[in-house]
Amino acid sequence: MKVIYKGCFGSKLYGVSNSNSDTDIRQIHQSSFEEILFKKDKESICQKFGEIDFESKELKRFIYDCLSGQTYALDIIFTPRNLWYEVSDIWYDIQKYRNKLVTNDGSGFMAYCRGQAGKYSKRGDKLNELIKLREILLKFNSKDPLRVVFDENDILDFEHICIERKFNSGSKTYETMLRTVESHYPFDRKISDILGSLNLKIDSFGDRSKKASQNKGIDLKAYYHAFRVAWEFEELLETGELKFPCKRKDLLINMRTGIYSKAFLDHWITEEINRIENIPNNLPKPDQEFWDAWLLERYKKGI
Repeated sequence: MKVIYKGCFGSKLYGVSNSNSDTDIRQIHQSSFEEILFKKDKESICQKFGEIDFESKELKRFIYDCLSGQTYALDIIFTPRNLWYEVSDIWYDIQKYRNKLVTNDGSGFMAYCRGQAGKYSKRGDKLNELIKLREILLKFNSKDPLRVVFDENDILDFEHICIERKFNSGSKTYETMLRTVESHYPFDRKISDILGSLNLKIDSFGDRSKKASQNKGIDLKAYYHAFRVAWEFEELLETGELKFPCKRKDLLINMRTGIYSKAFLDHWITEEINRIENIPNNLPKPDQEFWDAWLLERYKKGI
């Protein structure tokens, strides 16, 4: 495996790192002709060493990700030289032609912005409801069935938890169930059994979801990434390149401190996406022919 590039990435590149930030390193590697021929090459390698997050992309995959507007790839090609850790002659050649890697395909940017902010926030809301349900159940005798806690006609003050009637094909009857996140619990189930299941489900939520649950359902990191990527696309549309640290890093830092409400952030990101999508896209189409020839020449030299 030949290292083409290795450098700084993430919050330290964007200028928004704090004392709790991990160190992100991104690398580009070139597989040998033999590895590609016998399908032993790895397009992506992800590893974690303590507080260091490391990821490496194979050269061909990286070039095609640039052409399709993948945000991580464009961040890498515009990383300032003082944040490069290790580079080869091939990387200098990529830098020579990097304007040919900036294309009019902005679908990756906008899709990321729309999906990022809500993903973990919704999981944070679900986690909070499961925790609240557990607190309710703990007030009752664990040997009692669930029916002593809820009446089948109750309307629960939850968004993701409710009582419903399900048809049991075995007994040919309808059964009252408590529907939670990805689970159903019959009303005759012991509270102790349900608590055991809830504990496992609560423990399965990742750190991002848990942080969102602690911030009133807001995944601050997800929102800040959504705004960052939207503003990066705006910068590409207007200048054809990216500058780091981010121009609006102070705003991004404020988002991570939690000074804005979820409703405000939802409204703001929607307005920003609509505004940026109306900016004329005069970037060039992907020059697939040029980069296919360029890649072929690189791999031929490795034979």
